Amino acid sequence: MPRRRTPKRDEAKNIWRASGKTKALKDIADELGVAASTVRKWKSTDRWDDELKGNAPIEKERYDSLRKNQNAVGNHGGAAPPHNHNAVTHGLFAKWLPDDTSDILQVVEQQSPADIIWQNITLQYTAIIRAQQIMYVNDHNDLSDEISGSGMGTTYDVQYAWDKQATFMAAQSRAMGYVRKLDQAVRSDC
Repeated sequence: MPRRRTPKRDEAKNIWRASGKTKALKDIADELGVAASTVRKWKSTDRWDDELKGNAPIEKERYDSLRKNQNAVGNHGGAAPPHNHNAVTHGLFAKWLPDDTSDILQVVEQQSPADIIWQNITLQYTAIIRAQQIMYVNDHNDLSDEISGSGMGTTYDVQYAWDKQATFMAAQSRAMGYVRKLDQAVRSDC
């Protein structure tokens, strides 16, 4: 069973109110014969200060509280100065990305994740189709050789048709797997 509430608790609040909410809690504690920390705890627990808070501040009180504020000295309203970074959350992008990249980032941030994934699918699929042209193998006799270096350090890199085709098929398979994962992401997002 909880302890009974002491009448001194309510009396402390009444003394504080009667003083215009200005009497020091230490003085109230001395008057009631309790520890100052006890009165502070009562004030916090019972939320004595909540009585002070209304829906909106009185205009004069608001003006008086802002009168000596030095935060906006020289600002007479209107637009922020050029290159102002007030709205930047942490400045990482603003500090390290070039302006044209920041412009692209702003456009990307306006797109939905599904649109971004769809654009990735179309770009990847376009790259797959373009790879058909680049990696084309004429027939089984198709042979590519590349000479690198000069003089004594000359090396030859020879690629037979089956090597070129195997490399192409592996790359194609990886690219299609990536498209498949993106497609699954789009379908789960819908």
